[in-house]
Amino acid sequence: MGATLYKCLTAQTPEEASARLLDDDHIPLSQLPIAGLCPSGLVTLIDQCMQLKGQSRPQSAEQAKSLLAQITEPQPKQEPKQEPNEKETSDNKSNKAQILIGIVALMLLVAGGGYVYLQSEADKPQALAQLVEQRTAEALQLQCEHLVASPWDPDRPDDVVGVEFEDIQSQAAIEACKLAVNAKPNDVRLQALFGRALSSDIENEDQSVIWYRKAADQEYAMAQNSIGFMYLNGQGVEQSDDQALAWFRKAADQKFAVAQNNLGEMYRTGRGVEQSDDQALAWFRKAADQKFAVAQTNLGWMYQNGRGVEQSDDQALAWFRKAADQKFAVAQFNLGGMYLNGRGVEQSDGEAVVWYRKAADQGYAEAQFNLGWMYQNGRGVDQSDEQAVNWYRMAADQKLPAAQINLGEMYLHGRGVEQNDEKAVEWYRKAAEQEFAQAQFNVGAMFETGRGVEQSDEEAVVWYRKAAEQGHSTAQFNLGVMYRTGRGVEQNDQLGLDWYRKAAEQGNANAQQILINLGIR
Repeated sequence: MGATLYKCLTAQTPEEASARLLDDDHIPLSQLPIAGLCPSGLVTLIDQCMQLKGQSRPQSAEQAKSLLAQITEPQPKQEPKQEPNEKETSDNKSNKAQILIGIVALMLLVAGGGYVYLQSEADKPQALAQLVEQRTAEALQLQCEHLVASPWDPDRPDDVVGVEFEDIQSQAAIEACKLAVNAKPNDVRLQALFGRALSSDIENEDQSVIWYRKAADQEYAMAQNSIGFMYLNGQGVEQSDDQALAWFRKAADQKFAVAQNNLGEMYRTGRGVEQSDDQALAWFRKAADQKFAVAQTNLGWMYQNGRGVEQSDDQALAWFRKAADQKFAVAQFNLGGMYLNGRGVEQSDGEAVVWYRKAADQGYAEAQFNLGWMYQNGRGVDQSDEQAVNWYRMAADQKLPAAQINLGEMYLHGRGVEQNDEKAVEWYRKAAEQEFAQAQFNVGAMFETGRGVEQSDEEAVVWYRKAAEQGHSTAQFNLGVMYRTGRGVEQNDQLGLDWYRKAAEQGNANAQQILINLGIR
């Protein structure tokens, strides 16, 4: 309750509020703008308390506590009710007021602050009303900042941690930022933050573009970058790589690191511009030099793969480490890979596990999968199928196909879990529906053998074909067998041979041997 009082009523520092506690003339809280943010019952309570004058109020917190102690002592048995005389009625009113004062004073002591209050000079009411409005607007903006500001936003207040886009609580953020922008309608940053809040709700994406544009037209770099992102993904606007590039460039030219990184990505992938590793490298470096962890990771990737620069594991490691030290999960994952494979550093399974775990603990699915693999194979940790299943499941729940397949395998073979063919099929299918070829092959094999599903050659052919058309050599071979034997499909030797050839060309030994046996090269 004390915290609520402080949040709702403080319009100055706690010291200023306490100094005003004993002043007599005041503007009722109900008449001030801040009252709209407070519970109505609380406003009424404070206004009633403040109607008292001078010595009627406790002069210290100790007096308030003493008063509360008195009113909570057991009361003697009451005599039959009598009509009070005028003096008793007045005394009762005074006692009730004293109780209200004691409660409020004690709560203010707990809260560490005061409430809106001023002296009687003619010019003070308007001045205080303006002060309250200003403080209210500042409080509303801070609330908006806490709910919406990006961790990568250089204009973010020092005491605001920032929230990743996918973690924004849309409804609360929209409501908070709407109040803030109404209180400060010309604040360009609040316009941009309101746009970010709106963009987190798919139903408000078109409105978010309007607010981003208000700020972007005033050359606010964060908003310009955000409009570019909306164009890049076709959110609230018609998708346009050209427009995305133009807006990213506007913000990048203002040295906004996020936009510089985005512009580098456009050059790396050739979206809206002619593909250029050199330009990508240049823009990644500009952002990385501003300690933007995403760009540092991208720059490390360019060195690792020799794109736009001479290949260097040492440089890749250095840039991954800079970003990993900022707790950027992708960089931590990449650093784990460098240790696992001994690239730019002495090979160490133990160090790989350390960095995979850091990223996995942040919910990064690929790291969770790799950590599961390390446990399954006893690399850098004591072998544990149970731990492997635990980490595979975390990644699988995030729809990572490789983790879903491995979790299916654990169920199929009863490793770390009770053996269950139906569960194996369930997880294989989740990955297969994401067009993951190995999972499509696995589902086909389960239908062919009738494990976890009713046996069906027709269904086996369907799933083998999906995987075969993606170049899965074993699926191509199995599909050749189904055509040659007429299982699940009309028998056709020529189509069978065609699929054998496709598999053989990819090095499938069974297909190669059959073609040799048939005298076909």
